[in-house]
Amino acid sequence: MKLITAPPKSQQIADLIRKEIRSRRLLPGQRLESIRALAEKFEVGRQVVLSAFEILVNEKLLVAEVGRGTFVNQSLPRVESIHRIGLLIQHHNLDSVFNRNVLSGVNGATEELGVELVWTLFNKSQGLAEWCNFHQLEGFLITGSVDRRLIAEAENTGLPFIVVGNYDIGAQVNSVESDLAGSMELLIETIAEKYHYKTFGAILSSSTLHSNRQLVAGIESGLKHIGKPFITDFVVHSEDENGYDGFAFLMEKCSSYPDFVFVTEQAYPGAAKYIFKHHLADTARPKIITSISDVNTLLYPELITVALNGTGRQFGFAGVRELVRIIKGETTPPVKLTFKTDFNFIDQQQT
Repeated sequence: MKLITAPPKSQQIADLIRKEIRSRRLLPGQRLESIRALAEKFEVGRQVVLSAFEILVNEKLLVAEVGRGTFVNQSLPRVESIHRIGLLIQHHNLDSVFNRNVLSGVNGATEELGVELVWTLFNKSQGLAEWCNFHQLEGFLITGSVDRRLIAEAENTGLPFIVVGNYDIGAQVNSVESDLAGSMELLIETIAEKYHYKTFGAILSSSTLHSNRQLVAGIESGLKHIGKPFITDFVVHSEDENGYDGFAFLMEKCSSYPDFVFVTEQAYPGAAKYIFKHHLADTARPKIITSISDVNTLLYPELITVALNGTGRQFGFAGVRELVRIIKGETTPPVKLTFKTDFNFIDQQQT
């Protein structure tokens, strides 16, 4: 952890420790690292750390006990009830099935726990700290376009927060995510036992997204385990998850088409449109695997061979419950919840 030139390093260290206390990463009664250990961590003299401790002792956030060490003040009030939390959907909108499902889960959890929810489709016209202060939030969840810059801004609020979804942002951030690669491997191996298929494809969003890279890795690994080929052309990426164009590519541009195709929730309505427009519903075509947690994917359930239980709502629900626990000091960050996707076969579609 590097310190900047100004303000004084003792003040910077005090600010960092204060944020740790406010975000519940340091709890009342918890012992801090020794002055020597912190001096080595921040690459400063011991007197600088001692000065930082003195600042926080004067603010009654820390208590120094001779011979024992320095502790977070035991008398700091513990949170008994949570009044208001936030959900920030960064650079996205509710056209996204995943975002709608997360919002649904968050709504359900806040209603159950009696917590008020403030949510926003966030953009840079307002600072994150300003938004949190204006609504007097006690913590918040983040989803959408999450990157390290947004995480740094979130950390600067000093409030506890949880990232919802699969992102490459580091291990020290509270998160709720899915074991996408592991779930895909299990899915491929399980359907291989039920169906005799040779090839597997997918219609996904951008290949730059961490979640899609995990899905592709799971597909490749799963096919390798069962001795089936991974055909690059059968994995279709598009920025807008265009299921119509994706299915058209598989059916019209490839020399053959996959026996099974995983279609994201967002892409499924377009894929179904292509199937009906070209009268493929009752003909040989790729068997479809998709989640059916959103109303859009329930429009044509007869086209789905394997149904996955969508995780967006589960993410939102679990994220709220865990955030409340962090705020109340019932668990110590960093917290990482990882879900596996479960699935079932729709028996009437086995042709």
